[in-house]
Amino acid sequence: MAHLVSAAGPRRLLAVLALALAPGGGGGRGGPAPAAVELRNLGLAQLENEQPAPAAASFRKLIELAPDDPLGYADLGLSLLREGNAAEARKWIAEALRRAPGHAGLLALDGD
Repeated sequence: MAHLVSAAGPRRLLAVLALALAPGGGGGRGGPAPAAVELRNLGLAQLENEQPAPAAASFRKLIELAPDDPLGYADLGLSLLREGNAAEARKWIAEALRRAPGHAGLLALDGD
């Protein structure tokens, strides 16, 4: 996971997640709930606007709403990374990978 911090810039990570979040990118059966999509979009917009703390709060709510969706954990990890909290970010990204070990977008967060 050292690749996560050293080699990949925040913009690259955000782009990877945006691809992973595209329709069909991780919603499971029938796609994600509208409220989950709204929270994810809000959090990603906050990240794009250099607001990682509010983004982290949005992604924590997303995890509460959709605990089985691994992307919420990855989104939270990315927001924590943008806050400069690499150690906690790694924990959340590892949880996302544990929940979806073969997910290409999540593997890219780990530099693979």
